Amino acid sequence: MPPTDGADAVVSGPEPREGMSAVRGERVWPGWGILRRWRPLVAATLVSGVVAFVLLRHSAGPGVYLVRDFVAVPQPAAPRTWFPDSAAQLRAWPLDAVSWALSPVLTPGAQQLLMLVGVVVLTGSGVGALLTRAGTTAAVVGAAVAVWNPYVTERLLLGQAPTLLGYAALPWIVVALRWQARLRWRLLALACAAAPAALTPWGSVAAAVVAVVAALVVKHSRGRPAGRSVLWVSLIALLWCLPWLIPALALRGAAADPAGAAAFALGDDTGFGPWVSGLLGGGTWSAAAVPPSRSSAGAVAASALLLTTAVVALAALVPLTRRRRWAAGALLVGPATVAAVLSGPLASTYAAAQQVPGLALVRDQHRLLGVALLTESVLVGLLVGEVARRWSWRVLPGVAGVILAATLVTVPDLPALVAQTYRPSTYPSAWETVTRTIDTLPPGSTVASFPWQPLRRTPWGQTGAFLDPTPRAVTTPVVTSSVLTVPRGIRDVVVRDPGVAENPAWATGEVTGASLRAAGVTHVLYWRTSPGEPPRDRQGWVVLAEAPDFVLWKVPHAG
Repeated sequence: MPPTDGADAVVSGPEPREGMSAVRGERVWPGWGILRRWRPLVAATLVSGVVAFVLLRHSAGPGVYLVRDFVAVPQPAAPRTWFPDSAAQLRAWPLDAVSWALSPVLTPGAQQLLMLVGVVVLTGSGVGALLTRAGTTAAVVGAAVAVWNPYVTERLLLGQAPTLLGYAALPWIVVALRWQARLRWRLLALACAAAPAALTPWGSVAAAVVAVVAALVVKHSRGRPAGRSVLWVSLIALLWCLPWLIPALALRGAAADPAGAAAFALGDDTGFGPWVSGLLGGGTWSAAAVPPSRSSAGAVAASALLLTTAVVALAALVPLTRRRRWAAGALLVGPATVAAVLSGPLASTYAAAQQVPGLALVRDQHRLLGVALLTESVLVGLLVGEVARRWSWRVLPGVAGVILAATLVTVPDLPALVAQTYRPSTYPSAWETVTRTIDTLPPGSTVASFPWQPLRRTPWGQTGAFLDPTPRAVTTPVVTSSVLTVPRGIRDVVVRDPGVAENPAWATGEVTGASLRAAGVTHVLYWRTSPGEPPRDRQGWVVLAEAPDFVLWKVPHAG
């Protein structure tokens, strides 16, 4: 007789038939074994769904979200070209093209909401899948730590939901490569797992690195040569990077502004310095994206407790080989350490290195912390699984309860912040008239969007400043300012995109027809209700469309 699973008593007699219990011979649903095997994943997915509901229950509604970089328009325009010709366009590629392709069947606002829900559910379920063998409680705790933490909070407050799609895909990439199946099926699973990350350049690169590293360290029972697997994984990873890599090469690898290294360096949101803030999951560069509770003693202590729990799991309770123990330790503390060094002792060197094409992808050093938070969540889950294995229910409820409570305390104001930040906005009716007029301009026209600054803040925009969405709404070329001023401590750091001919006088309203013609601008769109200086010298300008919120002018002798 084969051994039982430990829950049933061993009895003598003939083996039970399929679908019969080993104790009394009563019928048992054949799918129960499958459900029992996948119960941790199901539980982690359910918990993630509950968290998504708690965070986003006040965010659903008509309209779109306008949160910093996370902007959409009611009717996205078809891409003018499949090869973005500026750094600003490249950062949102190929996500903008996918959003346009889906807009006939799924409104942009619904796409944004689906992305937000997907970030939470995919992250939690992915960590739960990694912790399936550790048990249901371990999977639930790990999922909670992965989706409720300062890193996720600060990225959401920055309007970086697309970046978080890459974060959510990483656990599933490891799951795909751990799958004990033929290589072709693992590669197919890998491509599916990486699809959300491939929507942005940063996400695709992060997914590629994790996929190659996982292919190197994951051992498969089939004994296939590791080199063959790594080669195929590297090829697949290159393919999902091509949609942005080819346009980037077409731009001839334009170097980034060296000031970006200082503007987007790791910050201090705990009062204990950037390194400690990074170790505890925070450290965003934007003071506006720091939760008010972040510097409180309770939140810092709770984050420190979770980090300590992960270190204890790594050092004592988790049955890892020495090689994997060192690898997990590097993933846990390495990102914050690297970011702190680049923003501290090596700050000037790193700024000079921004001239290297492609290095700007990691100038936002806070993004590096995602892999550390995922490692922490897995290690904490493994510790809970070890407690369940050794002491069962005598100690497990207390340990799991303390960890879950600490997780909530790390960012107690997370639901309120998400509800406040992610409120749907409705464009004024004049928006459609203005954009339709722009799309009927003659070939060769170029529109400049004023006030000359990259962000807009309007009465109908529900949540503060947001990136100018005009280029997403029309096929006519639209130029906007790329000069971003980032307050860092007692000084402001000014960052400019490469390849954009900025006229500093435009920001103060000193706009002339000659300066516009020199920049190739034929028309000017002015957001009347957004703060900033309007163009003052408008002699001879012709009004093509006018409304309380917008006015569109034709510049004389400009085409």
